[in-house]
Amino acid sequence: MNYFSYYHSPVAWLKLVADDTAIKEVSFDKKKDNISYSPISESVSPVIDQCIIELNEYFTGNREIFTVQLKPSGTMFQERVWQLLRTIPFAKTVSYSYLATALGDIKS
Repeated sequence: MNYFSYYHSPVAWLKLVADDTAIKEVSFDKKKDNISYSPISESVSPVIDQCIIELNEYFTGNREIFTVQLKPSGTMFQERVWQLLRTIPFAKTVSYSYLATALGDIKS
């Protein structure tokens, strides 16, 4: 079963999608950008609850590493990029060029 919820982060509304074991998607939700209401949770899920706790801790400066399980689904290329992104240390920035080179194709 899939669950979803909206989270009003400091950067934008985020749509969180999970199954019974992991977060499957976190995406910007432009439809909610200009809405200011609080019934954020659309379906109950312990995984989404944990994700929201960790996001709150992150945005208040009290978390550097996320422990909520992730299960993203994408193309082979997207999955390679996401795997590489997970290796970037907290508070470190890298360029798109660095990522492309690390993936083995400067044009990617």
